Amino acid sequence: MVRINKYGLISMILLISVLFSSVSFAYINPAFGARTLKYGMSGEDVRILQNFLNQNSYPIGTATGYFSPKTGEAVKKFQQANRLTPDGIVGRQTFAVIFKIMEAKNGDTVRYTVQPGDTLYLIAKKYGTTVTDIKKANGLTGDTIRIGQVLVIPRGQQPSSPSPAQPPTQTPTLKYTVKPGDTVYLIAKNNNSTVAEIKKANGLTTDNIYPGQVLVIPKATAPPATQPPASPPPATQPPATPPPATQPPGNQPPAGEQPPVQQFTEVIVSRDSAPIREGAGADLKIIIDMVKGARLPVLSTSGDWFEVRLFNGKKGWIHRDDVSGKTADNKPARNVIGFYTDDETNLIGSYNTMVGQADKLTSIAPFWFRINDQDAASLDPFGNFSQANARKVIGDAHRRNVKVLAVVHNLMYGNNATAREVMRTLLATPESRKAFIDNVVTLMQDYGFDGVNIDTEYINVADRDKLSMLIKELKTAFADQGYVLTISIPGKMSDDPNNSWSGPFDYAAIGQYADEVVVMMYLEHGYPGSPPGPISSVGFIEKILQFTVTQIPADKIVAAVPVFGSDFSLDGKDSKSLYLSYDQVMKRAKANNAMVIFDDKSKTPMFRYTDTLGQQREVWFENAESMAYKMDIINKWNLNGIALWRMGMEDPLAWDSISAKATAQK
Repeated sequence: MVRINKYGLISMILLISVLFSSVSFAYINPAFGARTLKYGMSGEDVRILQNFLNQNSYPIGTATGYFSPKTGEAVKKFQQANRLTPDGIVGRQTFAVIFKIMEAKNGDTVRYTVQPGDTLYLIAKKYGTTVTDIKKANGLTGDTIRIGQVLVIPRGQQPSSPSPAQPPTQTPTLKYTVKPGDTVYLIAKNNNSTVAEIKKANGLTTDNIYPGQVLVIPKATAPPATQPPASPPPATQPPATPPPATQPPGNQPPAGEQPPVQQFTEVIVSRDSAPIREGAGADLKIIIDMVKGARLPVLSTSGDWFEVRLFNGKKGWIHRDDVSGKTADNKPARNVIGFYTDDETNLIGSYNTMVGQADKLTSIAPFWFRINDQDAASLDPFGNFSQANARKVIGDAHRRNVKVLAVVHNLMYGNNATAREVMRTLLATPESRKAFIDNVVTLMQDYGFDGVNIDTEYINVADRDKLSMLIKELKTAFADQGYVLTISIPGKMSDDPNNSWSGPFDYAAIGQYADEVVVMMYLEHGYPGSPPGPISSVGFIEKILQFTVTQIPADKIVAAVPVFGSDFSLDGKDSKSLYLSYDQVMKRAKANNAMVIFDDKSKTPMFRYTDTLGQQREVWFENAESMAYKMDIINKWNLNGIALWRMGMEDPLAWDSISAKATAQK
């Protein structure tokens, strides 16, 4: 799906470009107060700062963990109110005031520096308080703390001394370092403890653990002999689907404790490579090997085996020693599609993002195939396509449990008239449509794709009904194959069948036949001759959705949003905006000493500068903060999901904004 190239703004014509930097943008988690915070930084300490500002009448909106211009302005107001230098930088003096306010708001408090082996539960127990009160006092949203972190601890009621006649019972404990393949259940079983006691002792709210983590293991005491073993309610016992003959004996949980395997909603591969088998047995055929970190939804269990759902909708089995378990959170599950390209001139491709963010992706959609302009039934490789690279990308995605949808498009022939003629020929008759569909199915089979994204953006208005018929016929052809059918369509706020751009797309008919409808919600500004402005403001998206949900079921709508930036000339000397990645945008701002501001109306960032030719320019782009607002809209309308054009051009922290608001459907 080309969001820019359809207007002729391909990367080949960029007038100014900056090579992609190898600087790491990894999200970090330093202790709050351990470093000076200022604009452009990110991390959990920034998120805590933002929560503090929100709670103390200096609102910045969603706490994204990114030190945005809006965060800086709130810090300046806080500093002014507390007679500090209003420089927007959170250093030692500002932190000192923040800690004093935290202590004052939480009454009788002490400051505590986190030590190795500490957990919030153990700290709370030591000071007679609760995990909830510590988290509230420090603006924590999770249970993660760091060695050296300074916490404000509200003192609770000290426990009274026990009566001499009834001395307190001390539970013996030991420390255990988590190893690859461990689960809380297996650790409890091997150390004569229980899952509940281990979670309680370590302040765990889920069953998630990771290699290298140090756990306090309390030794369980045996129940009275007269106490019958507890049995789980029948409703929570998933059926063991394989027949007994193929079910290995496995390890059974001790009486009175059901293993958490029965409660997991998904498992995560914890080894470098783990086989998925056809059934619950080590001697059964391997379907695919998954790599470390792959998320696998759990369908049922049998002994030591999980039945899981794979990228193609099929089922497989994985042994519990190869995974760690995860229970459901309160976030909605959304379809997350990342559009994929290979390296372009002056723009890095999508591969590294696909690998690094696979746990946050449902599907990738490689931009690899174009309809032949001489034979509309045929598909040609596009761009820097190579079969070997394509098969590698598809395989690497599948080993991370990510679907792969082939993009088939009619773009960049050199002129729009050719694109329209190609589609007129393709759609003309049932026979011409069938020839095209047959070739699409063959493409799916040859490469192992899981579905297709039809991205035909220049169509004659007279072919409106024939386009809808093509989608219907594709759906019929895909029905027996199990392929996913998606189509990309222009966003619109009303239906005008005579509009040369959006008219050919009958929302209601397309929504009836397609599995997912990817609605392009950008290029509000950025088309040729466009004035400067946001590429995709929240108001623009809302207006498109107000119409779209009346035509297409919300659970089929995927909001396609930009992650790129546009650089506009304010002097009218250049009618084309420049197409930039987030990395290029930020380098351009730095090189020109430009101040980035966050436009509150559009909920997008921008800045102005003067170039080397003396031209006044304005840049609008997207970042983690603007992505958080877009995710809020998607959740508000309860849409199917979100699609990003394109991976590799985004603010790396945008992935944190997405995952903070929703869990990628697998």
